[in-house]
Amino acid sequence: MSQWYNLNCASGVSGQLTINVSGPVTYISPALGSLIPIVSGTTFTYTIADFGSVNF
Repeated sequence: MSQWYNLNCASGVSGQLTINVSGPVTYISPALGSLIPIVSGTTFTYTIADFGSVNF
C-alpha cells in the first residue's frame, strides 16, 4: 500500500528476508514475475536489491 500513497521509505535499502515454514506445506515454484527464493528444507531466503521496488 505504501506505493499507492507514494510512501517509499525503503527505496534504496537492500537486504534479505528469511521465512521459516512449519506445517504441511509444499513449495512448487514462484509465481510469474515474483522474487525467486533460495529454498533449504523449510527455510525460504529472498535477496532483495531494493525494498522500495517490491510489489507486495
